[in-house]
Amino acid sequence: MKKNSKKQKKKVIIKQYQVYDSIEDLIVWNFKKAQSTNDLRYLLVLDNYKELPLKNYDASKLFKAWKKINDEFIDEFGFTEKQQLIYDKMLQLDFVRADKIIKKDKSLDNKIRMYKREIEDLLKDSNQEQQSFEKQVGILIVNLKIPIDTRKITVKEYYYLIELYEEQIKQHNETNKKLNKNKGRS
Repeated sequence: MKKNSKKQKKKVIIKQYQVYDSIEDLIVWNFKKAQSTNDLRYLLVLDNYKELPLKNYDASKLFKAWKKINDEFIDEFGFTEKQQLIYDKMLQLDFVRADKIIKKDKSLDNKIRMYKREIEDLLKDSNQEQQSFEKQVGILIVNLKIPIDTRKITVKEYYYLIELYEEQIKQHNETNKKLNKNKGRS
């Protein structure tokens, strides 16, 4: 028998992950996890987020998606100075991470740790100023009297609900001012 002298090539199939790339389809839970952990793998469309993939995903695609998502968010809902500073630091961190992956340069680990510490400090300050995400969701559920599943609602839908709630508070406060003003005249 004659053996086939040509080597047969093995096909390796690498799973390609879909990526959330818009506030219109990104789930708010994923958005908040990506923000709070600085881990863009939460932008991957997965069935389960308990174990995030360690390889076989395109980090540059995640970075581009995160930038697009944040740009859309800013265009739609605006940005504070502190949020801008955090965002800029996160972008710098992601550039260094991408450099490390592309160049396979472990010497960038110190720079990555530095950016992470700066971001953590900024987030601590920011988190002290803001309510926790879970508390915020609870307040919306109670006051808007609607169920909110943070693993199904998109970023855009969720932040429109926040705007709706803020508008209700504003109207309520204006009504109270008018009532109090009228009581003072009586």
